[in-house]
Amino acid sequence: MSFKYILSLTILFAFTLSASSQDMTGKDLKDHMLIEMSKKTDHSVTEFEGSPFLNEQFVTGTVYSSNKKYGAIPLRYNIFNDHMEFQQNNNIYALYPEPRVTKVILGEETYVVEKHDVRGKMAYGYLTRLDSGKMILLSKKVVRFTERQEAKALESSATPAKFTRVQDVYYYKIGDGDVTKVGSLKNLIESLPDKREELSSYAKKEKLSTRSAEDLKKLSAYYNNL
Repeated sequence: MSFKYILSLTILFAFTLSASSQDMTGKDLKDHMLIEMSKKTDHSVTEFEGSPFLNEQFVTGTVYSSNKKYGAIPLRYNIFNDHMEFQQNNNIYALYPEPRVTKVILGEETYVVEKHDVRGKMAYGYLTRLDSGKMILLSKKVVRFTERQEAKALESSATPAKFTRVQDVYYYKIGDGDVTKVGSLKNLIESLPDKREELSSYAKKEKLSTRSAEDLKKLSAYYNNL
C-alpha cells in the first residue's frame, strides 16, 4: 500500500466539471459533478509532525473551469499530494490538477494548472501565479516527507514521520510557450533576447537573485513593462 494512500485523511474524488455555463455555489457543487473514482481512506497513519497543507484550515475560495465559475467553496491546498481539498456535506473531496481546471483563487493567491517537469517527467500540477504579462512567473510549493525512524541504540523513542516545507521552485513561461524552470539569472535573461541588455543592467543594479520570489517578481515586472 503506498504511503500517499494510507496517509490521506479524506475521501478523494476525481471529477469532471459540468459543461453548464451557470454559476454555482459550494453547496451544490457535488450535484454537478461526474464522479469518476472514489476511495475510502485508511486512517492508520496519524502520527506525524508538520503538515502536508499550506493551511490546515479551510478558507473560502473559487474554482474556474473553461466556461464555469464555482464560487464560495471551502478550500485548502494539500501541497504534498498536489491537490485542492474542498468540503461538501461534511465530507472532504480532492480536486486534482488537470486542464479542465483553469484557475483556483485561494485566499490572496491564484493557482493555475500547468504541465511542468515533475521529477523528470512532464505532468500537470498546481502552480502559484506570481506575475503575468509577456512573462508569466510561477512558483511551485514543495513539502518533503521523512518516514518514521525506529529508535536506535541509546534512543528512548522512535522519530515520528515528518512533513517539512522547503524552498519553492520557480518557473516561467513566455506567451503560450512551455513552462520552464528558473535556473541561473544569466540563463533566464538569455532566454529573453529581445530585452537582454536592459534586463542585465537592471538585474545588476538591483542585485537580483533567482532564489528570491521578490527579486524574480521585480525582474518579471520590469520585463513586462518594457
